Amino acid sequence: MRVRNVVALGLLVCLLGISAIAVGCSEKSGELVVDPSSVAVGGTVTVTGSGLSAGDKVQLVMLTDDGTVGLTGLVTPVPEADASGTFTGELSLKGFAAGTYTIQMIVDDAVVATADIELTQ
Repeated sequence: MRVRNVVALGLLVCLLGISAIAVGCSEKSGELVVDPSSVAVGGTVTVTGSGLSAGDKVQLVMLTDDGTVGLTGLVTPVPEADASGTFTGELSLKGFAAGTYTIQMIVDDAVVATADIELTQ
């Protein structure tokens, strides 16, 4: 009886461990591409995200070099991943100073990808 309890406990621990690993694997990760990656101040870029689930709503946040939020979700309509887990949108960069910025792709309050962009004079 004691051996059975030890085996049952070992099996339970093993199953819980596998469940924990599976949950860890469900974290989203994607890819964000900005084209072109360097553009004149006031220009427009195309942003393409991939590696998402169909129907994911995407928020784009643009950060300055020091991590300050410079733009949040101004791609309209709000990008939504298609059946293949991708989206494409146009991002207007009017009102930003020259410099290097990081665009974060956020899904379900988690940053799933980033891409850098250089704004030139």
